[in-house]
Amino acid sequence: EPDPTKPEHTDLFDLYLDEADESWTAEIGDFDYVIISSGHWHFRPSVYYENGTISGCHYCQLPNVTDLTMFYGYRKAFRTAFKVILDLESFNGVMYLRTFAP
Repeated sequence: EPDPTKPEHTDLFDLYLDEADESWTAEIGDFDYVIISSGHWHFRPSVYYENGTISGCHYCQLPNVTDLTMFYGYRKAFRTAFKVILDLESFNGVMYLRTFAP
């Protein structure tokens, strides 16, 4: 059912910028290489969440929500991913960053 609080036909993404998906982080310790690549996703209209609440958005057109640049979400998401990986004692592999994929 469509969310009545969001504009119609925008396909907004909900991005939790300070939370890592546990199903993803639980597997990282088994990998030799981790490639972080998400640049193209940040061009999409998105609602940003931090500390469980809306902190802003990128082109969401929601009333009373601060419109932030895509770079805000991009930077925060990468920082969260890097922190999670670097804090894992079980990960001894190599991490690569690919900023934009074709």
